[in-house]
Amino acid sequence: EVRLSAQGQARTLQAGKILLATGAQERPVPFPGWQLPGVMSCGAAQIMLKTSGLTPPAPLVLAGSGPLLLLIALQLHRAGVEIAAVLDTTPKENYLKAGRHVGGALRGWKMLLKGLDYMARLKGSDIRCLSRVSRLKAEADEHGKLARVRFTHKGKEQTLNATSLLVHQGVVPNVQLSRAIGIDHQWDEQQLCWRPHTDSWGETDIPGIFIAGDGAGIGGATAAEQAGRLSAWQIAHQLGKQSPGDRDRLAEPVRRVLVPTLAIRPFLDVLYQPAGEFLTPADETLVCRCEEVTAGDIRRFARQGCTGPNQTKAFSRVGMGPCQGRMCGLTVAQIIADTRQTTPAEVGYYRIRSPIKPLPLKEVASLGETDQNPQ
Repeated sequence: EVRLSAQGQARTLQAGKILLATGAQERPVPFPGWQLPGVMSCGAAQIMLKTSGLTPPAPLVLAGSGPLLLLIALQLHRAGVEIAAVLDTTPKENYLKAGRHVGGALRGWKMLLKGLDYMARLKGSDIRCLSRVSRLKAEADEHGKLARVRFTHKGKEQTLNATSLLVHQGVVPNVQLSRAIGIDHQWDEQQLCWRPHTDSWGETDIPGIFIAGDGAGIGGATAAEQAGRLSAWQIAHQLGKQSPGDRDRLAEPVRRVLVPTLAIRPFLDVLYQPAGEFLTPADETLVCRCEEVTAGDIRRFARQGCTGPNQTKAFSRVGMGPCQGRMCGLTVAQIIADTRQTTPAEVGYYRIRSPIKPLPLKEVASLGETDQNPQ
């Protein structure tokens, strides 16, 4: 049974099989001042540019790590935005660790060339680019809006005036829906996030429920498309619409595409792992912006005996705001694990409850009509 909201009306559908394609969300980037007006994610700025042709006000600073940081810098530069600097926070040691996965990266050479092209075009522009940046901090003016970006580069503290700061530390699977259903999840040590456990066809531990694409683990757009095909063919087979032979025949070339497409992931996952200051931020940093809970608060609760995010809710209401833990869940688990000297896998994650998005009471009251035809 699937309950949804469409065109202002709640509905209930009956389905023999369910395929979730929730995709990814940007990894939340907690650091001092990230809650200030004028600070936003690179993904949000890209959506604003593509859908409305709008750009953040200049002067603008971009900070973070990963291919999207480079891409959005080039897109905004092409749109005529004044970019004060691009601050790359990728830790130096990540390059050494990623070197062990160069072989796989070469198998995904097309994606590798695309990233190198981004870097070359950025260096060829007049944009100031600084690497190995740390201690990122956003500071406000007397009106409470972003005014300055403070950071450390080569051991020296620097400050840039900025009206806008775009941040990015990669993407993670959007697991709110799969969590709410009760699907088994596992901690990914390379991507530093949770992902649902699925088989080679995308089926979860709950029979009949499939997950395809980045919602099952970050693999990129090409891999997501191919994974969707595999899940669709397995669903057709389970519904008696396709023989095992036809399913396997169709799946074989898709799996051949997936192998080189996913071969580069270990290299990218290790290279662009966020710096520690973003995984376990300083005490004064707001972690749960909805309920104004700081990293220091969470550490204090962990020292008092809180063993996981759900218990911490009772102490502080962390994760109980409008975002339903989307913006703080990973960080809360990381801080508790770090404080208690254990792992996020042991600490666990929030219990997610329906509805997945805020729902007007009138739509809840209208539930009852069931559409027997999911189409």
